Amino acid sequence: MDRSILILAILSVVLVSFHSPTAVLTLGAILVLSAVATRASWAVLQAFSDEKSIQRAAQRIWD
Repeated sequence: MDRSILILAILSVVLVSFHSPTAVLTLGAILVLSAVATRASWAVLQAFSDEKSIQRAAQRIWD
């Protein structure tokens, strides 16, 4: 990437954050929450990928 384009992109992000901090905080919160939800759902899916884990989870549900 050209250095001038990178500088302009960084400058535009800084200017947007100065002019509308609420929108930047909202977008940041959305990104963080979506990352947390994705990691949590991936962890749940990975926990059930092992057959023994599935059997233990089913055992806990039915007990």
